[in-house]
Amino acid sequence: MVRKKIPDKPRISNVEYDTSESDLCLVADLETDILTTQSKNVGFYQLWNWKKDILLEFGCFQNKDNLSEQDRKEIVEFCRQNNAKLMSGEEFIQNVFYKYVLFEHARYIGYNLLFDLPRLAVDARICKGKRFHHGFSLKMTEDKTCPRVKIKSKGRKFSLIEFGTSLRNPYTRYYRGRFVDCHTLAQALSGEKDLNLRKAGIRFGASEIKEETDEHGKINQKYLAYAARDVLCTYSLFKALMKELKRYNIDKNPERIFTEASLGKAIIKKSGVQNYIQQSSNVPFYQIASLMHTYYGGLAAIFCRKKPVEGILLDFTSMYPTINTLTGMDKFLIAKDIELVEATDEIQELLNKVTIEDTSKPEIYKQLCGYAILSPDLDRLPYRGNFNPKTKEKNIAICAVKYQGDWYAAIADLIASKLYTGKVPKITKAYKAIPIGVQENLKPITILGETYDLREVNIFQKLVEKKEELDIKCKDKSLSVEERERYASEKKVIKLIIVSVGYGIYVELNPEPTKCILEVYGDELFTTEGHYEKPGEAFNPAMGCTITSTARLFLAIIHKIVEDMGEKIAFCDTDSVFVPQKCQAAIQDFFNKLNPYKNVKNLMKKEFEEYDTLWFYGISTKRYVLYRIIDDDFDIVKYSAHGLGQIQNPFGKDEDDWHKRIWKDLLRLHYGKCTWEDLEQEYLGFPATIKLAISNFEMWKRVKKLNIDPTTKKLKPYSEQIKPGGFVLSSYGVKRKNGKIIRPIAPYTKDVTAAISGIFNNAENGDQMQGEEHWTTLMDVICVYAMHPEYKLEGDTGYLNYRTVYPKLIVYHGKESKRLENFGYDQEETQAFYNRRDTYKRLLAIKTPEAEKKGVLRGTLSKIKRKIRQGKTIKLDTPAIRRLLDL
Repeated sequence: MVRKKIPDKPRISNVEYDTSESDLCLVADLETDILTTQSKNVGFYQLWNWKKDILLEFGCFQNKDNLSEQDRKEIVEFCRQNNAKLMSGEEFIQNVFYKYVLFEHARYIGYNLLFDLPRLAVDARICKGKRFHHGFSLKMTEDKTCPRVKIKSKGRKFSLIEFGTSLRNPYTRYYRGRFVDCHTLAQALSGEKDLNLRKAGIRFGASEIKEETDEHGKINQKYLAYAARDVLCTYSLFKALMKELKRYNIDKNPERIFTEASLGKAIIKKSGVQNYIQQSSNVPFYQIASLMHTYYGGLAAIFCRKKPVEGILLDFTSMYPTINTLTGMDKFLIAKDIELVEATDEIQELLNKVTIEDTSKPEIYKQLCGYAILSPDLDRLPYRGNFNPKTKEKNIAICAVKYQGDWYAAIADLIASKLYTGKVPKITKAYKAIPIGVQENLKPITILGETYDLREVNIFQKLVEKKEELDIKCKDKSLSVEERERYASEKKVIKLIIVSVGYGIYVELNPEPTKCILEVYGDELFTTEGHYEKPGEAFNPAMGCTITSTARLFLAIIHKIVEDMGEKIAFCDTDSVFVPQKCQAAIQDFFNKLNPYKNVKNLMKKEFEEYDTLWFYGISTKRYVLYRIIDDDFDIVKYSAHGLGQIQNPFGKDEDDWHKRIWKDLLRLHYGKCTWEDLEQEYLGFPATIKLAISNFEMWKRVKKLNIDPTTKKLKPYSEQIKPGGFVLSSYGVKRKNGKIIRPIAPYTKDVTAAISGIFNNAENGDQMQGEEHWTTLMDVICVYAMHPEYKLEGDTGYLNYRTVYPKLIVYHGKESKRLENFGYDQEETQAFYNRRDTYKRLLAIKTPEAEKKGVLRGTLSKIKRKIRQGKTIKLDTPAIRRLLDL
């Protein structure tokens, strides 16, 4: 963990932001052309007093340059018949958008604002600063008194949006605007992904539901009525979402709710809870950092590869809230102070005596909040490393670790190691966390009419019991349909709150892109330059590290139970495991001894209870399928689309569930019912294209050459460019020419055949190219997918073995980042913090023969050493240096 060596300077300005509310909301939606630029054609807006549900103004704005004379006549006629104001796009921005959204404080409501706002703009450029680093600064009008709109995408989850400042308009220093993306809010309040306007309307019971149409872009009266109605559907959804939000009884504006975690943080804040930094002001920072050294997150792995195994899938009931209940995290949440006290002898004695039977007793889990320091001697511990030498990606695995230095481990992970190996870890020092007192400003919170006082009840336990109570009611056939639907709706609310307060918010770190001097707390304190990662408002490492390490302990317990019965686990994924059927009763009986709930029958539930057993076939982590064999055919029950989900459906609407088709063929291939030649004939003719969103400035730079006019060699006007929030077509970069990767990227079109046969850019260097042979086929993808190794364990086929690792250098990493679906285009690398003095010393000690054995040429090693001796700064995350340092 790191902190700033030089803290932020206090603000000199006494500016206070205007936070006054308004009952106005401006709802807008626009329709674009079907060309690659996806520019606006026509849009509609409505101005509402949403609290009184009164429509104040209805209008239409058009882009005359993009419309034919007949199109414009159709629009004029529609506006005349429907009493709608008609204006240009520029007039809408100047006389409606800024008038109401900036000066009248109206909320701006839309669905997918990352797409809509750049199309209303007249230009875009890179955004600077911490919060909007590598986002977009949108110029909405040529009037320089009007501020730009800043927007930054956070992956597929949400976008930050606010007004910038204008030097010619001092008012913009005080107000940042209120932008509500109903797509973001709907996802946060449902926990569901990929909701479109129609699905969201149905999900939240909006009074107006979007209609479906097969025709887009053709301007006529029917289509204009459809487009105008979309605005009403968006407003109706907004009203439904506000009604839903009211059920959570939190003080949070809708424009500040981005994910489920936003709900959790709002609930925690309303209860008056302070975070760990505020609670533990007297705890030395190095001890807080030591706790964070033990944080690894969830665990997923395939233990049996390319060998069908019969068994059942067991899933843990609300794993993280259950762990919070067992470990007493409710006391840490509301503690006035959290102390870390040395308990070396106590923890060592615990490790010496603990048995598998002891872990079935609830009282042992109250002793797990803390950490120990040891020099692991083949102890089986969580390890974060670069298991795939072809990438920089870091993964988490359980490995036998041999290290001659200080290693930090959570108490739960040390108990797990003993269960795995039978060997007692020998620690040199240990600390346990103790909650002291109760915070003074705590307040009861009310959820769905029920009040919870965190000083009197275990909030995690009560929420799970409430969810189970509602689950029973919504299945009760003696109740009316309306009653069951109400209980089902309430269950969704409680379930979402359980997810939001269960774990993630306690280890939230928010990277600030601006580099600064940082203090890094490891074996020894050192300084380096990097991006500061600011703890979130509910940050509590004592909780976050205990929750995740106990989850790994649960998996170790299951591993031990199954092993003692002479069997093995086939795979695990955070809170679920696939085990032989005969192990079910033993596992359920064991964990039921820990059951803290009055209305939960089994902590470990059998998924797919309608089937006695299922078959499992796995390729690698998160690439597996569960199926039945019926009449010599395969019935797919559950599958993972990891690694395939980003590819566009190559078969069209006729086959929506096309991933199931591929898994069926992979099973047929394994069982010898088809050959690779058969699959080649089936799939070779289909291109594997990826629809990429231009979600950040790095992605936009990659399509820059697509925005250059080939005739003039100059940048096209903004209206003709592929804009932020738009899309392009791409493919895997697996084709090579002259030893270099070719990664096609082309303007987006629904006609994939035309795209792959036309001119495209190589995203690696921007060169223009042409040729279908450079585009990956679906067969190429299937081949790579089927051959993907399981890097976390050793072995190729059948049951795999745990790896043994011999770390020689500890590198401290920042916030983990997930590999996004854009295949490296916008992947955010995990930040590494190097102690350069020790690292340079180690590099200088490496001899040429040792380097050559590691695949590093003599000249490369000499160049590295020469730069170090000359006092130059070298990049430490290159392939050559990673090989030299065994990273």
